[in-house]
Amino acid sequence: MKIVIETSTLVSGSIFWEYELKGKTFSLKHRFFKKCNDVFMCFKGKGMEDNVIITKTVETKRKTR
Repeated sequence: MKIVIETSTLVSGSIFWEYELKGKTFSLKHRFFKKCNDVFMCFKGKGMEDNVIITKTVETKRKTR
């Protein structure tokens, strides 16, 4: 079974940066990081990495007149 994941999910699950400056911790995290990263961790934990296909974002534009 193949699982298709959109690239936006991959990006959301990858954006997390944390650093410390003068005793304060700052972080930058995508608002859907936890949900998206949990999906990838689930696949990894079950050994399903080879069954995941990453696709580009597919969007449709509505034609206006």
